[in-house]
Amino acid sequence: MENKKLSYRLGIDLGATSLGWCMLGLSKENEVMGIIDMGVRIFHDGREAKTETPLSVARGHTGGSVVIWIDIWRELGILLSI
Repeated sequence: MENKKLSYRLGIDLGATSLGWCMLGLSKENEVMGIIDMGVRIFHDGREAKTETPLSVARGHTGGSVVIWIDIWRELGILLSI
């Protein structure tokens, strides 16, 4: 069985709410032979649909509870040092 090595180039386009990519096959001289595959992934923009407020606003209020748990763990001796 012969082991063939594929030469390729991967192009990536990172947008604000999307990620595009394209894989190009290369010849032995590193010239583009053709497109092997390509695609795009579109992400949600991170806003609530009705009010257009960022979803991070709702998540921002949970940070205080983490600090409270760290204090409780420290008192119980679960956390040695932070």
